[in-house]
Amino acid sequence: MQERQQTTTSNVYYDLVSVLYHALQSAQTSAAYIQDAEQAGQQQVVMFFRQLQQDANSQAEQARHLLDKLESRHAERGQVGSAMLNTPHML
Repeated sequence: MQERQQTTTSNVYYDLVSVLYHALQSAQTSAAYIQDAEQAGQQQVVMFFRQLQQDANSQAEQARHLLDKLESRHAERGQVGSAMLNTPHML
């Protein structure tokens, strides 16, 4: 758990956005690692980085799905855009 941010963004929303960002960053970075391993002829390392990239993409998809779910619940309650506010809503 990170220290509490000093914003009006809810922790859950902030955390999901952070996970989404870092997962996408990991997937993108893995592409460079894959290329390095391919150039070095290290097939076992290539497979490792491909799995890492797939896992990161899966985590990003899950985070995006949860963000969509959070937003749609707020929209159902007539609170469009309020998922970012520091309110105690649950997924």
